[in-house]
Amino acid sequence: MKRHRASRIIAVVSALVIVLLLASGWYPLLAVLRPSAAQAAEPTASEPEAAPEPPDHFEIKAISSPQAAGVPFRVTVTAKDSSGKTVHSFSGKASLADSTGSLDPVETPDFRYGSCACEVVVRTPHLADVIIASLEGASGTSAPFQVVLLPPGFAGSGDI
Repeated sequence: MKRHRASRIIAVVSALVIVLLLASGWYPLLAVLRPSAAQAAEPTASEPEAAPEPPDHFEIKAISSPQAAGVPFRVTVTAKDSSGKTVHSFSGKASLADSTGSLDPVETPDFRYGSCACEVVVRTPHLADVIIASLEGASGTSAPFQVVLLPPGFAGSGDI
């Protein structure tokens, strides 16, 4: 309360000083006293900075097909705004899921500069699996890709 009252008193005194300077012809001094547009736009310690813009949706980079069930492969997810530009300030995590319900992990690592790449595993074969990234109403779905079983004894790298 005292702080708010002090701010009002300072504003009133400042206005009076400006009026007196104008009345006495001291225009050059006003240019020194008035803050520049850049200074006025800078947040002060008492003004919180704006929160980073949340993503409007996610974009998942195309996944090569087929993938082998149970073998890790790389997925890249990017946070996008409503105009399709990358939200470089986004640094949170997104939930992950797929059509089969067998995707692991179910959460991305932290995004860096609006993008995240991670290794995932789909354990169940599917002809047209998709991966979904989501967070608080923002979501994105990959293009469909095939997940196949490897023959017994065959060791693969994921991409077949």
